Amino acid sequence: MKNLNFFFLLAFMALIMGMVTTTSCSKSSSTPAAKDSVLYSNWITLKMISQGVDNDVTSPTYGYEIFAEEIAAPAITKAVLNKGVVLTYVQGVVNGDTAIVNAEALLSEFVYAGRIELSSVGIDYSGLKYRYVVIPGRIATTKYHDIPVQQLRSMPPAAILSGAGQPCRAGLGSG
Repeated sequence: MKNLNFFFLLAFMALIMGMVTTTSCSKSSSTPAAKDSVLYSNWITLKMISQGVDNDVTSPTYGYEIFAEEIAAPAITKAVLNKGVVLTYVQGVVNGDTAIVNAEALLSEFVYAGRIELSSVGIDYSGLKYRYVVIPGRIATTKYHDIPVQQLRSMPPAAILSGAGQPCRAGLGSG
């Protein structure tokens, strides 16, 4: 009898686990189909060019050498700038390990349709790898709709590309 109760308990737990693991976010039948909504560039090796020393005595960067580079970014369109998000990352090696950080922590960035202009004050980041990730705003109510841009920027690239860790939003998914 004791073994039978244990068997039923295991069967019940397996049933519950099966129900939990098969419930997931999905688009409803009324949601229009869209291509993969996250795009990313290859890692681009930075080749920054010196712009010379800032000689403007009223500038906060006075006396520092300025470095700049323009990155072609065809995936960034006017629509992305109006409704989407562009995230950027820099990859380098720290103590023998690969490290990825938000590019805004190291560089000044100006994002335009088709290009990104980078600059830095006093440090030439040539040789580091740079990547941009584009999340177009194709559907107004996606799993990223109410996540602040600052929070998206703090997420690792793999989490953005996979959508990991993002819960279903009310009215958007089943289960």
